[in-house]
Parts: sequence; C-alpha cells; structure tokens
Amino acid sequence: MEQMLSVVFQTSVKIFDVPVENHILLFIPTNSETFNTTYENYKSAAAEFRGKIMFVLVNTNETRNGRIFEYFRIREVDVPAVRILNLTSQAKYKMPADEVTVENVRHFCQSYLDGKAKLHLSSEEIAEDWDKMPVKVLVGQNFNRIVFNRTMTVFVMFYAPWSYDCRKLLPIWDELGEKYQSHEDVIIAKIDITANDVLSVVMDRYPFFRLFPAGPDIQVRSLR
Repeated sequence: MEQMLSVVFQTSVKIFDVPVENHILLFIPTNSETFNTTYENYKSAAAEFRGKIMFVLVNTNETRNGRIFEYFRIREVDVPAVRILNLTSQAKYKMPADEVTVENVRHFCQSYLDGKAKLHLSSEEIAEDWDKMPVKVLVGQNFNRIVFNRTMTVFVMFYAPWSYDCRKLLPIWDELGEKYQSHEDVIIAKIDITANDVLSVVMDRYPFFRLFPAGPDIQVRSLR
C-alpha cells in the first residue's frame, strides 16, 4: 500500500476506502514557492507511521477539491494546513504548530495515536434569534444541549447550503416547523453541517434527518 496519496476530486472517495481509519492530510498549493520543502518534510514523517496513519496530499489549487476544503473548513489563508481525520468517528484534529516540519508532523501524529490530541470542532455563533422562528437554528455550540435535553422530541434536518436537494426541501421543512410550532414538547430544527461539527451524528449524505425522541432512554432514529 502506498503511504502517500494525492487527492483530486474523483479520487477523494478512493482515499476513504483505504483500510486505515486514521488519515492525515496536508492542504497546500502545489505551485507555491514552499511546496517542495513542505512536502518533503511531510513525506519524511510518513514511514514512521506506516499502517497506522495514511498520509494524504490535497492540492488547494485544484478547484475540484472544493468539497474537501469545505468538509475540513480549510480557507485560503489557512494553508499550508495539516489535519487528522478518524474515519470511524469523523473526529477532526488540527496540528497545533503552524510550520510543517518533520518534527511537528511526527509530534502531531504521535500525540494523536497516544490519545492526547485535542479535537478540532467548528461552530457558528449562536444567533440571538435562533429559537424565534418555527424552525430552530442549531449550531455546534448548542446542538447537544438542545437535542439531548430529554424533555423535548427534536427533529433535525442536517443540510448543506450548496446542495440542490437541501435547498428544495428547506421550504417544506419550514412548513413542518409551522405545523408543530404550538407543540411545546416538539422542536423542529436545522443545522448547516458545512459550518458546524457534530460528532454525535454520522452522516453519509445531505440532506440527512434525525429524530431525537424525548425520554430517559433515547433511541435515536435516522431518516434518509
């Protein structure tokens, strides 16, 4: 198995089929002046973690990689950037050091394998009027508090603004919110999953729907 994969659009699905659940990704434009040095440093750390962590290179100049940038919340000002992704939990980790050196990459990988790396969770700010409309607007910061409160049944739509199917269904979701607006024990909600990390829910498509029933023994139900 190759220890280094380069990602471009169609091959992005392929990397998630590799039988190694831990992936580290370097986001960098391949035509930058520092690319050769940065890439060599990154690649030099790979051999030590063979079979434990799959090393991946993502060219940020490739526009077809846009979905990957969005998934990892990578902006142009962030690169070069290094992230670790656990495919099982979908947990993401950000390398603390800004400089991509052999030692920094090694330390990041070992810290992750030792369970010492800190999760990197993205969240929008909670809007002042998040609960004023029929459909409540959740973000990463208030998601668990709302859906796992046990006193309310919460039905959530996980959506991506760029998705045609999501945009088509949002007006229908608003209608559902209006229908249940008078039910004090029911919340109809939505969350932009491209801007907020939710580790308690694993999704494989957008839109994604999940019902969080009220009660002490919550049995979560997913609808697709």
